[in-house]
Amino acid sequence: MNKIQSNEFYRPALPLAYIQLILDYAQTKGIEPKQLIQGLGLSKSLRKAIDMRVSRHDAGTILLRAIKLTGNPGIGFELGLMSSITTHGLVGYGFMASSTLREGIEFGRKFLPTRLPYLGLELDLYVDGDQAVVSVVHSVDLGVMRNHVYEFFLVGVYRLIVQSSFGLIQEANVELWCDYAKPEYYDHYSERLPKLCFGKASNQVRFPAAPLDAPLPTANALTVSQVIAQLERELAILGKTEDLLARIRAALVYRNGHYPGLEEVSEKLNMSPRTVRRKLANHGVSFRKILDDVLRREAITLLNDSTMSIEQIAERLGYSAPANFTRAFYRWTLSTPSAYRSGQSWSDENA
Repeated sequence: MNKIQSNEFYRPALPLAYIQLILDYAQTKGIEPKQLIQGLGLSKSLRKAIDMRVSRHDAGTILLRAIKLTGNPGIGFELGLMSSITTHGLVGYGFMASSTLREGIEFGRKFLPTRLPYLGLELDLYVDGDQAVVSVVHSVDLGVMRNHVYEFFLVGVYRLIVQSSFGLIQEANVELWCDYAKPEYYDHYSERLPKLCFGKASNQVRFPAAPLDAPLPTANALTVSQVIAQLERELAILGKTEDLLARIRAALVYRNGHYPGLEEVSEKLNMSPRTVRRKLANHGVSFRKILDDVLRREAITLLNDSTMSIEQIAERLGYSAPANFTRAFYRWTLSTPSAYRSGQSWSDENA
């Protein structure tokens, strides 16, 4: 079984702007957003929160559903081509307002965690002869999303550099390196992309080094300082959010025949339930969402690795009837427990 496995139950990974790219592309193919976010508890938030972030699991689920429903495994390339400076929010504006491309790339390297935390992507800039090289590495298991993520990110970085350079870097002079074999769907995109070299030792964006230190026409030191102040706060908030979520996840352990509820968890955290709800709401997640993620992972583990019946699993997870568990599991995975266990569901094959 080839599934995205993750050690985290909820991590605030992707800003809504990146998810919106997926939804917008799918809609051009006749796929409505509700088909991609079904069962993820996101529909209400998508209509409201500007600063909303989507967990890595949910983002991966949306991406894989989009690939399945559109029939396009090259969606990473598509999303990268759809991206622009503004897609990257404050990081894009700070990049564009930097004094030089070198400063902009360093700015992006420093504040990338505010856009893609917990995907483990890191940037490095160096000069190789007459070529500037932006190397991209990852430090976490991206599962079946790996190549799609790299295709989106490499193309997105290339577009950000070209757009921010205002003619200093020409598209024809950019080269992308990928550390995997050429996929079949690449030929469909070859005329829309810069030169791609597959089977390389690393993943890189390469372009002429000469313009690295040339002044950018959109440089604005005041804007950069204002953006840095905001992004520094975001880095701090993300750190505090993860601290709180880690403590809650640590408390959500099955013992004495049940999973603890909000009151029990709050007591362990030395907080009132109202305080815990408020802190979670400030970061766009609910206690129910975290618990659902715990139950979802436990359900998948038990279906994969135990001989417990579906009725026994439902009882262990606290559902009063197997039908209630089946409805919850379908909401999480778009599959029934029995179909998932037998390997008949699409989620089982692709997620």
